[in-house]
Amino acid sequence: MTDPNLDQQRAKKPSSLTVALPIFGLLLLVGILWWGFGEKFPYGSKSPAEPVTPVATVPIPEPAPESPPEPTIAFEAEPQVAEEPEAAPEPAPPLTLAEANALLANNVEAMSPSPLAVTFAAAPNLIERVVAIIDNLRQGFVPYKLLPIGRPQAPFAFRDDGLAVTMDPAGFSRYDGLSRHISELNTESIVSAFTNFESAVTGAWNAFGYEDSNLEGALLTALEAIMLAPESPTEARLYKVEANWVYEDPSLETLSPLQKQLMRMGPDNAERVKEKARELRGALLDR
Repeated sequence: MTDPNLDQQRAKKPSSLTVALPIFGLLLLVGILWWGFGEKFPYGSKSPAEPVTPVATVPIPEPAPESPPEPTIAFEAEPQVAEEPEAAPEPAPPLTLAEANALLANNVEAMSPSPLAVTFAAAPNLIERVVAIIDNLRQGFVPYKLLPIGRPQAPFAFRDDGLAVTMDPAGFSRYDGLSRHISELNTESIVSAFTNFESAVTGAWNAFGYEDSNLEGALLTALEAIMLAPESPTEARLYKVEANWVYEDPSLETLSPLQKQLMRMGPDNAERVKEKARELRGALLDR
């Protein structure tokens, strides 16, 4: 049987194991702390045998801050200044009438190979005489006094059968030379000269005092009158009034002297002259 007092004393007196365990735990904790903080390589670090390889890091660029939109500034458009065109060279002063006459006379052979043309150009006031010829022709007259060739010397040839008087075709040959000279005129050179000396020729034309027409129009009128002349009526009756032969047919007699002269030249000579008139007219209109 156990003594109750003994049990009470055991219960009140702690055992040596109960006191030793807390003291051992305290010492162990102090040692761990001293070792962890007093060593060269703290607890949890790697030893020198295991070096730490640094990991290369790629810098990530930070996004650029969004800049506020630049304010729009409206600029007024500068007025465009038109470039002044380069001044055209001043045209040469127009030729005087005397200068044009001299130049034209020196180049007349290009317009006609006939010696009659050289003789015609050698006389003074060449352009004035040409303009006067054009004026006569456009009015329907034949300017014999201004041309280098006069009227035929042979008398007018006619046939009289006792019933009627008509033209004799043998008399047409009197005009062979005139029609040949006209057909040999160089159309291109004439129109070129007309263009080159137009100011001087126009001045000579204006001296006539015509306000309702110009020289080119007058020349075209003359050429058209030549082109429209009827064919030579060899069977047309004639009768004599003083020194002149006239047509019995009024429709023929009322034609202009220029057109009646073409009929007296005969069909072949008249056609030569008409052909040259057509050439000149076409070249004038095309220039």
